[in-house]
Amino acid sequence: SGCLVSLCCPITVQTQDCGYLDLALIKQKSDNLPVSIGQTITFNIQVCNQGTNPATSVSLIDYVPSGFTFTANNGWTASGSNAVRTLTPGLGLPAGGLPLGSCVTIAIDLVVNNTVNPTNVLNIAEITAGTDSRGRTNDVDSTPDTNPSNDPGGAVGTASDNVLTGNGTGAPLGTDPVTDEDDQDPATVRIVDLALIKEIITPGPYTYGQAITFRITVANQGNETATNIVVSDYVPAGYTFASNNGWAGSAPLITRTVPGPLAPGASTTVDLVLTLQASAAANAWLNVAEISSFTDVGGNAIGQFDIDSDPDQSPNNDAGGAPNTPADNHLNGNGTGTAGDGVAATDEDDQDPALVNVFD
Repeated sequence: SGCLVSLCCPITVQTQDCGYLDLALIKQKSDNLPVSIGQTITFNIQVCNQGTNPATSVSLIDYVPSGFTFTANNGWTASGSNAVRTLTPGLGLPAGGLPLGSCVTIAIDLVVNNTVNPTNVLNIAEITAGTDSRGRTNDVDSTPDTNPSNDPGGAVGTASDNVLTGNGTGAPLGTDPVTDEDDQDPATVRIVDLALIKEIITPGPYTYGQAITFRITVANQGNETATNIVVSDYVPAGYTFASNNGWAGSAPLITRTVPGPLAPGASTTVDLVLTLQASAAANAWLNVAEISSFTDVGGNAIGQFDIDSDPDQSPNNDAGGAPNTPADNHLNGNGTGTAGDGVAATDEDDQDPALVNVFD
């Protein structure tokens, strides 16, 4: 009819979100020095945005192990035995959020407590939740949560430690960096701890002129391999010494170097032979041995970092050490006691006595 007819139909356009949320972190101690009891140490947690849009919220948890004590610091607060912190723009994140390809470093301070040992210092941090500027909350290669045991990878000191680019497909404690779950990371600390006991091997009764064999056991109770371990023996007036079993020097101070390496959890023994002689001196047959110094595998002196002892060549300044008491032949003292006492728990365990009973 010459009329133009126009037909209008609604059109639905579907768009696909090609962006994604991808947050990762690594955790490291702020320095590489061994720790001491009572020391405040700092761990640095680096949070990185590997997604397509700025991250506007990142929630973190730090699983505080029993070897450390936590009090609120650096924006962290306590949550049960753990510490938590949420980062938002202006509070840990830049204004506008954490840009893609950028990282922020968040510090947390922990105090080394007096129960510290190699089994209770593994400190893990994890992202528990995240949001980007588009409202995305599902991380593309991680599962943020509050479970420290279900994340692939994360074996401290291996290739999966301090990895930011894992895909999260591996197994917990796996060592493959490619399959590490990169929203969680462990860190530990160096614990230096050598201990010593000294025992009499030769059975009594004893007579003057008799050769007495002592056995010294050196144990590595830390997580740091030790080398070049210098053991000092303080030879009292009731003995004579002639060089034997690698011992050198002259009475009253002789030394023996154990080359090592002595691995964590390992122990080694050295024997010493002294000859009994008559003497009117006090404590004439009380023989004390002590660890005086040692190094790490790189040859660096680390004896000064022993967690519960002070290696030296002074026989009178060590807590505990009373012969034939609970502090004698004790390997687990914390070194906080009084010199010469008999309390095992507070014995300084890098020194030990051995008393030969002579009846004249």
